[in-house]
Amino acid sequence: MTTPLNILIVDDSDADAFLAARALRRAGYDAAWCRVDTPEALAAALRRQQWHLMLCDTVAPRLPISRSLAVVHDTVPSLPVVVLSGRRLDDLGDLLAQDEVRGVLGKDRFDELPALISGLLN
Repeated sequence: MTTPLNILIVDDSDADAFLAARALRRAGYDAAWCRVDTPEALAAALRRQQWHLMLCDTVAPRLPISRSLAVVHDTVPSLPVVVLSGRRLDDLGDLLAQDEVRGVLGKDRFDELPALISGLLN
């Protein structure tokens, strides 16, 4: 049996979004997802439907993580955010201490995403 999961993905890479969704599907989630990479698209997606969580890249050129977190905080502050990064996580400092951020994962560890999300949703 699969578990439905609506995921909003903030990332400039279709490939990374696909890898995240694939890891979740392999773990038994029925992952429906939408990828956005601009502040306007993020705000519209947050208004359009309810999401279980948001996966957020740290370096999307048109939508930096600080802006992504600000939009979420202003629109749906209860939405859990998992930060995905291809760079050193200790370089992110205070951004990771924000209330919306519930988890952090390196992009080289998508296989660990299902366990992280399971812990957040249960």
